[in-house]
Amino acid sequence: MKNLILTALNDDSALYYDNFIPFCLSLKQTDYQDEVGVIDYGMSELKKDRLHRQGIKIFPASNRVTELLLDRHLSAADIAKKYNYDNVAVYDADIWFPNPHLSLFKTIENSTALFAAQDVWFCSFISACIKEQNKEEIINKINILSKKNSRVWQCGLI
Repeated sequence: MKNLILTALNDDSALYYDNFIPFCLSLKQTDYQDEVGVIDYGMSELKKDRLHRQGIKIFPASNRVTELLLDRHLSAADIAKKYNYDNVAVYDADIWFPNPHLSLFKTIENSTALFAAQDVWFCSFISACIKEQNKEEIINKINILSKKNSRVWQCGLI
């Protein structure tokens, strides 16, 4: 199985140094041995060079939509297809991996399914991409699911 942990970065130095470096350092403390990659949304050459030297893959963004928070998921799908990854996990760059055992990919039994984390709120980027004529209907459906499940499934896109 070809697995990839993926995040997205622009050239925001605070995000890079305060969040992404701890993300990488905590991931290195786990038993994860597969590939790590970054979707490039305008990183400087210096940052990209540092990532390459650490064995982190750099992938171009698809740029199908202007909202990075949404486009990263579309880009992840494109990356999985183009580079033949079996499983791709898209993470925010501001998380840490608290456990030395990362079982994420080992627990996937159905590789054709979409797995998503639960979130406590409905992020605006989800509805920002909906065509105006469909927005009310889709937001109502999401609100019904949110009430039913007590939270929103954070798939990143509809």
